[in-house]
Amino acid sequence: MASDDALLVVDASGTVLECTADAEEFFGRAASEAMGRPAWELFPAVARSAVKDPW
Repeated sequence: MASDDALLVVDASGTVLECTADAEEFFGRAASEAMGRPAWELFPAVARSAVKDPW
């Protein structure tokens, strides 16, 4: 099933494992740049604290 949503798959530590083409467009980074990096790095600085420590 195809999706038009920007989706990131992250592990328990917040590392990006998968990235859809729409996520590439939304975040302005290629999947190859995002995968293996902390997901919080993809977000603007103002939103990073919520993403970096969501619990």
